[in-house]
Amino acid sequence: IKEGKLDEALALIKKTLPFPAIIGRICTHPCEAKCKRGEVEEAISINALKRAAADFGKYADDLSIAAAKKEKVAIVGGGPAGLMAAYDLRKMGYKVTIFEANSKLGGMMAVGVPEFRLPRDILTKETDIIKKLGVEVKLNTRVGKDVKLEDLKKDYNAVFIASGAHKGRSLGVENEHAKGVIDGTEFLYKVNTGEKIKAEDKVVVVGAGNVAIDCARTCVRLGFIYVNIVYRRSRAEMPAIAEEVDEAEHEGVNLTLLSGPNKVVVKNGKVAGLECIKMELGEPDSSGRRRPVLIKGSEFVIETGLIIAAVGEEPDLAFMTGDAAKVVSGAYIKTDPVTLETNVKGVFAGGDVVTGAATVIQALAAGRKAAKSIDKYFKGESLNVGREGEAVFESQLIVDTWGINQEPRSVMPTLSVAKRKVNFKEVETGLSKAAAIKEASRCLQCDCKLCINLLACPALIMDNGKVVVDASGCPGCGVCAQVCPFEAIKPGE
Repeated sequence: IKEGKLDEALALIKKTLPFPAIIGRICTHPCEAKCKRGEVEEAISINALKRAAADFGKYADDLSIAAAKKEKVAIVGGGPAGLMAAYDLRKMGYKVTIFEANSKLGGMMAVGVPEFRLPRDILTKETDIIKKLGVEVKLNTRVGKDVKLEDLKKDYNAVFIASGAHKGRSLGVENEHAKGVIDGTEFLYKVNTGEKIKAEDKVVVVGAGNVAIDCARTCVRLGFIYVNIVYRRSRAEMPAIAEEVDEAEHEGVNLTLLSGPNKVVVKNGKVAGLECIKMELGEPDSSGRRRPVLIKGSEFVIETGLIIAAVGEEPDLAFMTGDAAKVVSGAYIKTDPVTLETNVKGVFAGGDVVTGAATVIQALAAGRKAAKSIDKYFKGESLNVGREGEAVFESQLIVDTWGINQEPRSVMPTLSVAKRKVNFKEVETGLSKAAAIKEASRCLQCDCKLCINLLACPALIMDNGKVVVDASGCPGCGVCAQVCPFEAIKPGE
């Protein structure tokens, strides 16, 4: 991208990621937390650059497929985990069929993520590659209702369960099933499938994850006048993407923090308010966050005609019957963490059905991992061998900030708040080509191997794919520091 080669950049990305335009919009970009430029001032905007490559690069799908194989794979769920597994397995030459309960592919990307974050034409454009590759897609087909899991096990050589986590958790308070209380995932499903939602003057969203923020920002666009998020911890502990929380506040969403739901107030058979109780933060709990502690006598009521419960999601595993029921542990499917194999022969599972509600990029990773395991399973190979590259490791590269010019990262342009409140147009409009080139130029090239390629020095060694200096073998000549164009090595180190 730095060289203005957007076509080449997109082709390179698509060698491993078939959905760059999608990921460039909704990824939580954990990679940016590891970016070494962050030790200078701010990390490279990796996510925005992926989108820029997709926005400006020439889109050419690689539809090549390996030699056809006889084995057939059934995939339960057409969300990110299922799509990734289908893509990889089909490229390997296997016959693949996706069984999707909804009327379109994408899972929560289609029926959960609002259009102002992920336009549906982008979603359709990129997921269409699945059909182009020859994957059979059976929409409006719910496993457990329209087809039995037991039948899939008989008709296919392997089954990958990737049905996601679409069932919302309850609030666990008095009157939680009253008229006027709706689950967050159900609310987003209705909006994203075109169902009319009557706007109330006031709405309260309980929760602070991405679903909660999506619900609140959707309510703004539907015409709700006062949108309030209630969360039992502080803003710093909110699990939603920080930028999305910022945008919600810009759009007028109010955050009522350190407060939790205590009771749904009902009048004349309908919701009239949410009684909350104030909290204070105590010692950290199992999540590593400080535990919210009730403050006795601090109850207060927020008037509202609608309460959206967005306090977490879990899978609906009613279809896991027969032998498959044995791999259900609590609300989730139990698998081998490395191979995603269950205790039922030929059955694999991954994504939110295993981990609980997580991120799209984690689901894609699970789909890829499952595809590798199923391929090994068909070949009669050990499923655990050769999986080292899938592990996450910490980079040991130390960046010396001496001599590096300070350069803040490019700011993602957005629609004005006034324009957002009247439609569902995409809020983030994308970096311009010039801004993308400038942003890419901030990269320190910490995967550069120029020194090791030019110099036959025993002190320069590879460690986890990175060049490091072995001080015990260093002759102290300083040539490596002279060769390095990024000043990542100082003389005398």
